[in-house]
Amino acid sequence: MASLLRSLSVLLLSLACFLPGLLLHEWLHLLTFQALGEPAHLLITSWRFSLIDLSIPGLHVAADHATGFDQLIDSFAGPAMAAIVVFTVGSLLPWRLLRSALFANVAALEFFVLVETLDAALDLYRGSAYPWLASPELDYGAVLLIFLAAAAISGLRTSRPSAGGLNPPLPPTRVRPE
Repeated sequence: MASLLRSLSVLLLSLACFLPGLLLHEWLHLLTFQALGEPAHLLITSWRFSLIDLSIPGLHVAADHATGFDQLIDSFAGPAMAAIVVFTVGSLLPWRLLRSALFANVAALEFFVLVETLDAALDLYRGSAYPWLASPELDYGAVLLIFLAAAAISGLRTSRPSAGGLNPPLPPTRVRPE
């Protein structure tokens, strides 16, 4: 029962941390374009699924006149810098379940590094887009699989009662002789 609760906790925490991580990722895209001297805007778009008749709102940073190479740099830098920030925060936390959830979000951001950089590189090399690389089914499907894997791994790990859960372990106490 404890392992099921641990898995469910990591899954729910991963999902709760996803939106702030996604916002950070998109904000860092915006910051990267600014650093490259490219005016860019954060847009709320309608993101259409390719397999089913459904659209969901999505965040997207669009540069006004980005060249292919600037787009390639930005596609890598946005999610990579976000992954570094989330990893750093996760490394500093004593709470094992939250740390596991943040590390699952780091894995999701690294997936975005791969997909977005590949999409920009193929666009730069071939001159045409591959819409399936930016489909919600691929992006959110992979993120959900990453979160489910992190939850399953977390449930399999055994933990000491004093170190598990959302409570940090207590520091050791030393008794001074008087």
